Amino acid sequence: MSDLERRAASAVESEFAALLVRYHRRLGGAAEAAQAVGEAGVLAWRASAEGHVCVAVDTATAALLAESPVVSALDPPAAQAPDRLLVLQEGHLYLHRMWHAEEALAHGLAALDVAAPLAGEAECRAEIDRVCGDGGIDAQQRALIETGLARRLTIVSGGPGTGKTTTLARLIVAAARLSPGLRIAIAAPTGRAAARLSDSLLAQLPRLDPDPALRQRLPAAGTTLHRLLGLRDAAGRGRAPGDRGMRPLDADLVIVDEASMLDLDLAQRLVAAIGPRARLVLCGDKDQLASVEAGAVFAAVSSLRGPAGALRDAVVLLERNYRQRAAPGIAALATRMRDGTLGADESVPSTLDLEFRLPVGADRVITDALAGYGGVLDAAAAGADGTALLAACARFRILAALRGGPLGADALNAAIGARIRLRLGVDPAVAWFAGRQVTVAQNAPALGLFNGDTGVCTVSEGRLAVAFPAEDGVRLFAPIQLPAVRDAWVSTVHSAQGSEFETVCFVPAPAGHPLATRELVYTAVTRARAKLIVYGDVRLLAEAAARPVRRLSLLAERITRLEQ
Repeated sequence: MSDLERRAASAVESEFAALLVRYHRRLGGAAEAAQAVGEAGVLAWRASAEGHVCVAVDTATAALLAESPVVSALDPPAAQAPDRLLVLQEGHLYLHRMWHAEEALAHGLAALDVAAPLAGEAECRAEIDRVCGDGGIDAQQRALIETGLARRLTIVSGGPGTGKTTTLARLIVAAARLSPGLRIAIAAPTGRAAARLSDSLLAQLPRLDPDPALRQRLPAAGTTLHRLLGLRDAAGRGRAPGDRGMRPLDADLVIVDEASMLDLDLAQRLVAAIGPRARLVLCGDKDQLASVEAGAVFAAVSSLRGPAGALRDAVVLLERNYRQRAAPGIAALATRMRDGTLGADESVPSTLDLEFRLPVGADRVITDALAGYGGVLDAAAAGADGTALLAACARFRILAALRGGPLGADALNAAIGARIRLRLGVDPAVAWFAGRQVTVAQNAPALGLFNGDTGVCTVSEGRLAVAFPAEDGVRLFAPIQLPAVRDAWVSTVHSAQGSEFETVCFVPAPAGHPLATRELVYTAVTRARAKLIVYGDVRLLAEAAARPVRRLSLLAERITRLEQ
């Protein structure tokens, strides 16, 4: 967060606190509680901005807040009017909207957690045997299919290489055969992740089901959750602020990938839109970075597994890594980051797929970038179209933990961009050239482009155009049409969620930085399919592995109470 953003956030917190105090006094609240109400407002607002759903308060503060007319302290507080802007429950303070979303999501998930066999037991078993008949499937993957056919709610967590997409393809084929009229929707929080999911699924279907008639009944492409839910229309326009009405989706089976990116509000809207007889499959990696907005929904619900877990019949954990042989160094590092077992005093040798590079410096990163993006630039010079260039872009990416600083994404992008222009003979004053990779930095709903979308400049019909992935192929825009963009030679780890690249060069945060965390490094490591280069030593990653992020929420506890 920049200094300007911090000042703006602080100003909003202060204004909210002042509003609460004025409201408290106007409604006759005790004078001695006014300061506590203002301070609580700052804490609750700041917690939400930092990703927490609520904030813990001590007993003395809770006693003061409970007497305020702006705080709902009933247990449960569901009957309290929403004009009480704060909710106090079990020693935790919420903004009212956050409490309402968490409560509604818990009830929605508990209602979905029921048995609903798609067909008779013998029929389901026979169909599972059929789609698994080619072998190469383990017991956990089979359990995923069984759960998806037997229950309205399935939650599947697994790291890269555990066969999530392959198994989802088998589930889709089995469900479509058992229920010929089944309407299926596949989606993800971002367009990039939705496109990758649909491409992977469609690649699996011909082998699993040679009959084209079945494939014609299945969705041709994935979509973003916002569009699926009607939060954005076909042109990308958003719904009116405050419009929370959810009509049931026109789908009987909804599969959502990259569910770790679901924030509390979006997850609640999704669950509310599942029809009364429809089923939902949430698929993701519980150990990745949580959503940018408040909540860690997928991690919370994935924790409710095991014999005593409230969602034990719904949660499936995939653990076997089928990429271990192809990239053993990456797989081993990812596992140890996830488990927090990487020691600061041990040596992790470089392998064909894993390399640590020291000393760390911008010059080294820039040199590697020029080599890594050579394929994209050569393809652009040869006149490759947008589809080919986007595919080339997916082969290599530099990821930075930070946006600011000398080794942050902004500084590295500027330096790399200048060197690439020099190499190509492009005047520094010329903004656009074939092969330039860019990221949208400002939402443009009318164009269907949103912050974080990544594209590449190409030549189409003799003119420069910028190609972006689309649900049905590639979208081309004239550069002048685009909103604000920035170079994308380097992406932040947060913006790379939902993506994978053949080779990843990772610039970690320095030791002790708030972003030097287990989840961020694990997410960066698992973006690489074949080769990972880390600018730093093992000690830096070990320190991050020892710092897991914990977002405060009572979602798991709410679901557990409802299931008892």
